[in-house]
Amino acid sequence: LVVTGDAKTPGDEYARLLDPVRHVYLSLSDQNKTGFGLATNTPVGHFSRKNLGYLYAVRMGAEMIFDFDDDNELLGDTLPSFEVTGPMAAYHLLKSDEVDEFDTVNPCSVGFQAKGMWPRGYPLSRINEPHASSLSKGTRSMELGVVQSMANHDPDVDAIYRLAPRASQPLPFTFQDSEQQLVS
Repeated sequence: LVVTGDAKTPGDEYARLLDPVRHVYLSLSDQNKTGFGLATNTPVGHFSRKNLGYLYAVRMGAEMIFDFDDDNELLGDTLPSFEVTGPMAAYHLLKSDEVDEFDTVNPCSVGFQAKGMWPRGYPLSRINEPHASSLSKGTRSMELGVVQSMANHDPDVDAIYRLAPRASQPLPFTFQDSEQQLVS
């Protein structure tokens, strides 16, 4: 287990709770000692500091990464499976004809029954655009390397979403139970 801390993370509490043989707490100071350029180029207090935990875990030999916030809890007693053993609804990003890069996809509104909601970091210029043209839906089986789940009640939505009037998806919000969804 790798816990990636930030300025307001109670590092002393994590240090007491974690088993040093099986767990690592990466304080801001520890992150700066990793040698990753991202450590000094990512602002303190920024959501993307978690990427340092990803890099550290991979460096240490992790074959799977399950990403969750410290204020979330699992539904049930086990982590989601990293192995997709049967058909799963899969949305695959298609390369845009207009630009030489892959399009973006809003995981809240594609497959998770949350039309009009968007996650933190999603380009605001895209929030009102339809997504069907950039996705290919099918089924596939595969082994996953990184899993990030959607959080019920207080999902990790953009701050502007929290401030804007929204009749479509008020907070707190609970996603509808559905088949597993994969966005790749």
